[in-house]
Amino acid sequence: MASVRKFRPQTAGQVERVTRAIVQLAADVAVRKGRPAVIDGGYYREPAAGIETLSTLRGRWTQDVSNTGGAAGAKVAEVDFYHEFQVVWLNNDTEGAPVQKADRGGQCFWAGPLTVTSTADGNSAAGEIFDLTDDGRFVAVKLEA
Repeated sequence: MASVRKFRPQTAGQVERVTRAIVQLAADVAVRKGRPAVIDGGYYREPAAGIETLSTLRGRWTQDVSNTGGAAGAKVAEVDFYHEFQVVWLNNDTEGAPVQKADRGGQCFWAGPLTVTSTADGNSAAGEIFDLTDDGRFVAVKLEA
């Protein structure tokens, strides 16, 4: 399930403003309304001690949802982000090293004028991966402020 809900891109290059989104939860977690939201391995959760792979704070949960005992991505919940930001939808590299859902929160790299890939191999950084469409065709990359 794609996180950005306003529209589904039809072509690369479309820009969207984001303040809230439906996001996929990490495996075996529960989230509570009002608590902070972070990314861990491409999926969202609440911060916890003893986990070295957490992102910086993203926002706060708008609802209680339990994915206890569930796989990563099995449940979704809404996040109210701490600040509005913009994303641009770009083509995913389908021939080389495509961006995957687990890459969310990490960097993607230029593979062409409107195409991004998951590997740096001589490619410049394109930006932070916000999300992908369900079919993996498009990648939402956060624009710098």
